[in-house]
Amino acid sequence: MTIDVNLLHRQMGHISIGRIEQMVKCGQLRGIDTLSGTLTFCKACTLGKMKKTPFELQDRPRTTRPLEMVHTNVGGPISPQSREGYKFWLVIVDDFSRFPWVYFMKHNSEALQIYNQWKLDVKTLLRTEIGQEDFSKSYTKFVRSDGGSEFTNKVF
Repeated sequence: MTIDVNLLHRQMGHISIGRIEQMVKCGQLRGIDTLSGTLTFCKACTLGKMKKTPFELQDRPRTTRPLEMVHTNVGGPISPQSREGYKFWLVIVDDFSRFPWVYFMKHNSEALQIYNQWKLDVKTLLRTEIGQEDFSKSYTKFVRSDGGSEFTNKVF
């Protein structure tokens, strides 16, 4: 039986044409006697071999103290949900320390409530651990998100 080399290349996980020819020659592919065609450009192989250049390191940090900027995102829904009924999660990452907080939610509309609770928890923790710290309303100057609807409503 004759089979197209491009089809076999994809079916066998994008292995090299030399390996495919060797397997056909040695009779390792039962029922395939010869190959037809020549291997054409394979986009998947090309993308798989590409290397991403690293990001350039900044010479100075973006923030000067913890909690000056936090990054946040909501994920989900997941299936199946947890035993407790959680289907979503909220991640908050401090830009300065890269410390993450993860909260689980039953509905993505709980993001504002959890964010406000996180602010209270952080204030309590830092006052206990560090002592007197000034927590004005603008202590966290920036909250970065992907612009999802849970962060763009008027209440948030």
